[in-house]
Amino acid sequence: MSDESPQVAFADSKKSQQVRRRVLFALVSFHPGGAERQTIELIRHLDRRLFEPLIVVLDGTGPLRSSVPEDVQVMELAPIVQNHRLSRWLGKLPGCGRLSRWLAYSRLLMDEKIDIVYQRVYNLTLDLSWPTWWRRIPRVSVCVGDQQAEIERYAKIHPWVSWHFARWAYRTAAVIAANSNELKDQVARQLRLPAEELVVLVNGIDIEQISELSRQVIPLPEIAFASTAGHAEPLKILTVGRIDEAKGYLDLAQALIEVARRHPSKHLIWSIVGTGPLQERLQQLAKEFPQNLTLSCWGSLSNPFPCYRWADLFVLPSHSEGSPNVLLEAMALGCPVISTNCPCGPQEILAGGEYGRLVEPQAPAQLAQAIEEFLNDPAPARALSIRAQEHVATKYSIQTATRRLEAILWKLTGDQQA
Repeated sequence: MSDESPQVAFADSKKSQQVRRRVLFALVSFHPGGAERQTIELIRHLDRRLFEPLIVVLDGTGPLRSSVPEDVQVMELAPIVQNHRLSRWLGKLPGCGRLSRWLAYSRLLMDEKIDIVYQRVYNLTLDLSWPTWWRRIPRVSVCVGDQQAEIERYAKIHPWVSWHFARWAYRTAAVIAANSNELKDQVARQLRLPAEELVVLVNGIDIEQISELSRQVIPLPEIAFASTAGHAEPLKILTVGRIDEAKGYLDLAQALIEVARRHPSKHLIWSIVGTGPLQERLQQLAKEFPQNLTLSCWGSLSNPFPCYRWADLFVLPSHSEGSPNVLLEAMALGCPVISTNCPCGPQEILAGGEYGRLVEPQAPAQLAQAIEEFLNDPAPARALSIRAQEHVATKYSIQTATRRLEAILWKLTGDQQA
């Protein structure tokens, strides 16, 4: 499939309106997850001469709601369910939630005359599979993580049945995409799909926008700038993301404890942007940290980008990923990075270590060694970070990602309104 942006000549504004494709973007909520942020960025940059974006969301709350462009219609699914008698009735029955949502989505697709659907979350793949198949509306379904883990996590029935349902749901999509080559191969293996049937849609970031946002002054805890008496300038370490075990925070805690013990004259400040189920346990663990190691949890921030400029080092200790936006953001803002070589994404983004340090996942000793090397001599990592900025600007800009998506959307809908 060509990466070129579709070229359409518009004789006048009326004709432009006639040929625009109505694209429905499905979201779970407006809380700042990677899938939500990436979808909204794609919507913001979508060519309005060719496409009219709309959003359907399960939960309309969250700080990202204010980031949605004013020209985009936002519809919550709950009122649609309530206005559809059978959907409302099914929603009250145990185990019938998905059937209820199927009917509501199906009605929405018909009422809004949707030409094509785009979604990035596993549960939304299941929710939109039958409605788009029934209405014969093409769907772009983007995989952003380990599908076998998703199947096991959300299985309501026997795993074998859940796997077959998930495979069928993806096969109803007109395009199955993954956001990295490694993830594409993994999904093909896990769902037994021909790899050539999948495409890669890499994540993109708006480098100009996040650079501007990173210069804003945001209130940070005083501890972010504190220095323990008798210690030199602290080493400021940043992680960004949901605080759970899959993100490897306990591995990083173990690594930082080891580094702090080896370097008692150095003060380490570890700051986390994000929340999650592991946060309380991590904060309890921090009470036993060496005196020269401090943990600061900043919660979810609508603008996390100044934190990358604050940090000396960004660490991604994950056990698994899809294509981590936070890694791209750190690189784009010139922050040196250390990442686990987990499946999938970091190896591809960092080009095997060419743009940042890679260590094995679930290996605290390797993390400690990499952090210690940076502590002793940060110059090599900072040199890599300069090259990393150029790499992100070339390959991972939101403009490149949007043009690629536009080409797919146009190809799938090109004959519908001819």
